[in-house]
Amino acid sequence: MVKVVVWLIVFGGFSPAMASETCGSVGGMKGVVEILRSRDGDDQVRNGFVVKRDLEPVQCDDVILTGKDSSAKVLLGDVRIVMGADTRVEIAKTLKSKQVSAPPQVSLLALSYGKLRALVKKASPVQGVSAASAEASVKTGASNSRDGASTETFRIKTATAVAGVRGTDFYTSYDPNTAITDQATVEGAVMVRQVGSKRAALVAGGNQVSVEPSESLRGLVKDRSDESLKSEKEKRANELVVIPMQEQIKNQIRVVSTLAKADPEFTAPQAVKVLGKPELWTDSREKPPETEGLKNEF
Repeated sequence: MVKVVVWLIVFGGFSPAMASETCGSVGGMKGVVEILRSRDGDDQVRNGFVVKRDLEPVQCDDVILTGKDSSAKVLLGDVRIVMGADTRVEIAKTLKSKQVSAPPQVSLLALSYGKLRALVKKASPVQGVSAASAEASVKTGASNSRDGASTETFRIKTATAVAGVRGTDFYTSYDPNTAITDQATVEGAVMVRQVGSKRAALVAGGNQVSVEPSESLRGLVKDRSDESLKSEKEKRANELVVIPMQEQIKNQIRVVSTLAKADPEFTAPQAVKVLGKPELWTDSREKPPETEGLKNEF
């Protein structure tokens, strides 16, 4: 079993999540859904409990896990996510609201393993940044901020990639056994960067990209005896290539989205155009990655 190190980055203007604050709630679930919660503000010591009801409050540094054949819909302010089976997500960063009474806005989720689909409401342009310059910044990876993402209000991070958006509908998965991140955009555009390198790609609606470990992270990946896998990894080592969304990825998104197929937000016209009619989104019971014992290793 590969032990994955999740690299967290510090964003200017963002503040660490605080356990005492509530960032959202569980909007729906199927099967076993657990929350790991910091004890006495120490994120190294967590208490776990099984969620028993919808609308269970989610605190701003919680870790949410789904079990085998389980799924969850989580409401986090302007962000909505649906988690597939065997998935672990941590609320890693929040942005304080300008309104005193409003809850913090989630700005970074760490996906340790599994699959999720995220729907992010479109934010207004950053003050002093025109729409044209923001688009150019995303396309080139340039930015005034040190992390190259000043136009992005929300990100999902895995051990090998960061997906940053302002407002869109997209899918991310991470398999700790191969250390590969798959990202696909249903609507809008997502800036995907490889952790440990300057490689990046803008993934528009209807497209996908796969991100493998950079050279600086390859020591984290188990050496495989499968020569065909090694050959493919070597061939793609220097590439971050965007391709049209493949049927296999579309099916994974449909499976992850089954809990939200009656939700108007997740079944917008563009989503139906890409994924097909929601009534045909079914759970294929695909074999999950080897995640046994992983949930407490991060």
